[in-house]
Amino acid sequence: MLRLKVEQHRRGGRDLLKEIELSFPAGQFSVILGPNGAGKTTLLKLISGQEPVQRGSVTLADQPLAQIDLLQRARQMAMLTQEHPLNFPFTALDVVKMGCHPLGISPDEAEEKARHLLTVMELAELSKRNYLTLSGGEKQRVQLARVLAQLGEESQVLLLDEPLSGMDLRHQHLTLAYLRAQAKQGLTVIAVLHDPVLAARYADRLVLLKQGRLSAEGKVAEVWQSDTLSALYDLPLQVSLENGEPQLYTADLPELNDNLFGAQPRQD
Repeated sequence: MLRLKVEQHRRGGRDLLKEIELSFPAGQFSVILGPNGAGKTTLLKLISGQEPVQRGSVTLADQPLAQIDLLQRARQMAMLTQEHPLNFPFTALDVVKMGCHPLGISPDEAEEKARHLLTVMELAELSKRNYLTLSGGEKQRVQLARVLAQLGEESQVLLLDEPLSGMDLRHQHLTLAYLRAQAKQGLTVIAVLHDPVLAARYADRLVLLKQGRLSAEGKVAEVWQSDTLSALYDLPLQVSLENGEPQLYTADLPELNDNLFGAQPRQD
């Protein structure tokens, strides 16, 4: 069980997160949603230990995260960040193999694992390609394979910040289905997504953040409500969840656009 409590977390003289308390059970896929600047990435950084919580705590299996040494933490937790500052002409295979480093496995085992994950990401034919020549979506899938390569027998948590960035529709769905399958095998999977419909379709739980505070959290059916989503995005929305298929529609959008862009009444 991963637990997070944030009384207050500040940067640059302002609160980024405040009064948040969450538990993430093993075997569930949780998705964090919210408008830009809500604190989603900051929340993942606190969970991963990239930033220490200023007033609060993070525990993994009842052990304070700060007390887990970095190598052990890397064996228990893997994270995909938004930025991948890789500017060297490694092959796609070499990039994925880097993820195996904390596991201490042999080069042959690392290559076998990396090739398997490239196949899972439908990138096997690009394994020898220069990573820098790949498209944005292909690079993202390579990076996701690299993070998945870090998972081993001790792994408990997988953190993903916008894992679908640059991906086409097919690979968005394949990726989310794979992550859901990983959760069903006992992993705690937490991802930041921007598409609420995809989140509601694949997640077990939704965590809604707005202006650094917890807006709502719970099972999809509990959170997937028109008033809840409308308040989150400051947009009139109508949502439904029939037979497990989420639907989302904007309401009164033409009138909203007139107000936003200052459209004038048409003169006949």
